[in-house]
Amino acid sequence: ELHQHLCSHNVEMLVLAPWFLTVFASNVSFEDLLKLWDVVLQHGHDTLFAIALSIFEYHQSQLLDCSGDDVLLTVITITAHIAVPIHHLVERTVAFIPRVSTILNKQNQQQSQQSQQSQQSQ
Repeated sequence: ELHQHLCSHNVEMLVLAPWFLTVFASNVSFEDLLKLWDVVLQHGHDTLFAIALSIFEYHQSQLLDCSGDDVLLTVITITAHIAVPIHHLVERTVAFIPRVSTILNKQNQQQSQQSQQSQQSQ
């Protein structure tokens, strides 16, 4: 539901680039950053996407209540400073990891199949 809402308001996921480029270092306190990095090191790089999903889940009702330009402004505000209690963020991130891994594995398989098909057609 949230994904559709963001897409319908033309919110590009490029606004998340600073999170991924800095591995969340520019958006949380150093102490919280170490806790997030512990989860990433323990569970792998898919965890980065799980962190992002957890943050959006935390702010879902706020985002769904917005319309028009307020949607993008709210996303920008959320991405500028992650105001999610760290214990909640870590807990939800760990819960999202299996789902994120499944989605990313499916995407990788589809890309691999498409690549093989295009090589065979050449």
